[in-house]
Amino acid sequence: MTFNLTKDELRQKEDYTNRLAALATEIKLALSSYNKILQDAEEFRSSVESRLREAFDDKSEKWQNGDTGAAVGEMIDVWENLDFADVEVKLDNSEDLEAAPDGPSEVG
Repeated sequence: MTFNLTKDELRQKEDYTNRLAALATEIKLALSSYNKILQDAEEFRSSVESRLREAFDDKSEKWQNGDTGAAVGEMIDVWENLDFADVEVKLDNSEDLEAAPDGPSEVG
């Protein structure tokens, strides 16, 4: 019995190496595009949260503590806690953004 790779095993090794290298390049390009969109989504999230927070803060304390104010406060909290800056790549960020409430009636 020989401990060298057979010609067929060498061919398979080269094939797998080449295929993995090609896919790694595609993944790196896709990841770069994904991270750019992730940065843009974080800027969008921050902008929405800031606008909502400012409008909320302009309301009276009575309104803020009422039913509508509480729902809006929860909505702002959801937008504030969306995480697009995580180092770990999450491929479901689009689902998180899609699930973020469009209005207070969608909270809860």
